Amino acid sequence: MACSVKVAKPVKSMDGPAWTIDVSFDSAVLSRPAGKPIAKDGGEPGKAFLALITAAQGNDLTKIIALLAPGEAEDYQHDYNTPEENLKDAKTTLGYKLPKKPKITGGEMVNDETAILEVEGAPFESGKMLYLVEMHRSNGHWGFDWAHAAGLLR
Repeated sequence: MACSVKVAKPVKSMDGPAWTIDVSFDSAVLSRPAGKPIAKDGGEPGKAFLALITAAQGNDLTKIIALLAPGEAEDYQHDYNTPEENLKDAKTTLGYKLPKKPKITGGEMVNDETAILEVEGAPFESGKMLYLVEMHRSNGHWGFDWAHAAGLLR
């Protein structure tokens, strides 16, 4: 990838100093090796993800925590919060992170401990989006780490 950004003449902001920019770069774009295809239903990581979707709608923080990757689980176990506050925080935050009406359509095993699921879901009532969901295996259990919208679907 190559890019060059320049301004033809100094830029003056309304209440600050003038500035210029002249930046160029040329860099190879690296990609990771492809993983192994995963079952259409997501296999074991997919089952754990769908269990989290169900648990996140309930009121048992222990069930939710058990279905999260260790780093993600730490975010909902603050000792300065009451258990009720930690549960509320988990449900609210996961409500934003997790796709609604999820349907796992495939994905890949990046390595023995990491799976990326392809999930069709609804970001809002009338929309349809593709999400990439990363699951990690730790101590023999799959846990949710993150989900990112990858693009709108028609």
